[in-house]
Amino acid sequence: MYYILEDKVPKRVTREEWVNDGYVKISSAPYYHRVKRTEIDDILISTVFTGVNSCWDDEQPPLVFETRVFNGPMDGWCDRYSTWEEAEKGHQEIVEKVNQTLFI
Repeated sequence: MYYILEDKVPKRVTREEWVNDGYVKISSAPYYHRVKRTEIDDILISTVFTGVNSCWDDEQPPLVFETRVFNGPMDGWCDRYSTWEEAEKGHQEIVEKVNQTLFI
């Protein structure tokens, strides 16, 4: 359920380890969990490592990265990923979708 990053790779840990190590890093070092951040006018697209698995199916890979859109036509849009690489790719795809909505 809880994860920390080791060289951009999620590592499952106990809740106690996450509270003592992972959460401290996430809350005290804002760049520790940031994958990408893009601003287009007043729209923010943010992709981060959350440290908590959002997938409740134990047979599926953990979803510990998240992209969210704030403001604009896609405000509130969210997607989740299992790896840093998927998160980077997903972020870029959303940036492109946001740009498309602005020029329709």
